[in-house]
Amino acid sequence: TDEAAARAGAIVARHVTRFRGQLVKSTGDGVLATFDGPARAVHCAAALRRRRIRRAQTAAESRAAE
Repeated sequence: TDEAAARAGAIVARHVTRFRGQLVKSTGDGVLATFDGPARAVHCAAALRRRRIRRAQTAAESRAAE
Protein backbone atom coordinates (compact mmCIF):
# COMPACT_ATOMS: atom_id res chain seq x y z
CA THR A 1 0.00 0.00 0.00
CA ASP A 2 1.00 3.63 -0.29
CA GLU A 3 1.10 3.94 3.50
CA ALA A 4 3.46 0.97 3.85
CA ALA A 5 5.71 2.34 1.10
CA ALA A 6 5.81 5.73 2.84
CA ARG A 7 6.74 4.09 6.16
CA ALA A 8 9.48 2.04 4.49
CA GLY A 9 10.82 5.13 2.74
CA ALA A 10 10.96 7.03 6.02
CA ILE A 11 12.84 4.16 7.69
CA VAL A 12 15.39 4.03 4.88
CA ALA A 13 15.80 7.82 4.94
CA ARG A 14 16.45 7.76 8.71
CA HIS A 15 19.07 5.04 8.32
CA VAL A 16 20.79 6.84 5.44
CA THR A 17 20.95 10.00 7.55
CA ARG A 18 22.15 8.05 10.59
CA PHE A 19 25.11 6.76 8.58
CA ARG A 20 25.84 10.22 7.14
CA GLY A 21 24.57 9.45 3.70
CA GLN A 22 22.43 11.42 1.30
CA LEU A 23 19.30 10.00 -0.31
CA VAL A 24 19.47 10.76 -4.02
CA LYS A 25 16.46 8.96 -5.48
CA SER A 26 13.71 6.55 -4.51
CA THR A 27 12.33 4.19 -7.14
CA GLY A 28 9.50 2.72 -5.11
CA ASP A 29 11.15 -0.60 -4.32
CA GLY A 30 14.71 0.71 -4.11
CA VAL A 31 16.78 3.73 -3.30
CA LEU A 32 19.94 5.39 -4.50
CA ALA A 33 22.01 6.93 -1.74
CA THR A 34 25.55 8.26 -1.53
CA PHE A 35 27.92 7.99 1.41
CA ASP A 36 31.33 9.46 2.14
CA GLY A 37 32.86 6.00 2.03
CA PRO A 38 31.99 2.38 1.29
CA ALA A 39 32.07 1.34 4.95
CA ARG A 40 29.21 3.68 5.82
CA ALA A 41 27.16 2.33 2.92
CA VAL A 42 27.76 -1.26 4.02
CA HIS A 43 26.95 -0.47 7.65
CA CYS A 44 23.71 1.25 6.60
CA ALA A 45 22.68 -1.71 4.44
CA ALA A 46 23.51 -4.15 7.25
CA ALA A 47 21.48 -2.13 9.77
CA LEU A 48 18.49 -2.10 7.41
CA ARG A 49 18.83 -5.85 6.87
CA ARG A 50 19.00 -6.54 10.62
CA ARG A 51 15.87 -4.42 11.13
CA ARG A 52 14.03 -6.36 8.45
CA ILE A 53 15.05 -9.71 9.96
CA ARG A 54 13.90 -8.61 13.44
CA ARG A 55 10.53 -7.47 12.07
CA ALA A 56 10.07 -10.75 10.21
CA GLN A 57 10.89 -12.75 13.34
CA THR A 58 8.48 -10.69 15.43
CA ALA A 59 5.71 -11.18 12.85
CA ALA A 60 6.35 -14.93 12.73
CA GLU A 61 6.22 -15.14 16.54
CA SER A 62 2.97 -13.20 16.59
CA ARG A 63 1.41 -15.54 14.03
CA ALA A 64 2.60 -18.59 15.97
CA ALA A 65 1.06 -17.24 19.18
CA GLU A 66 -2.38 -16.87 17.57
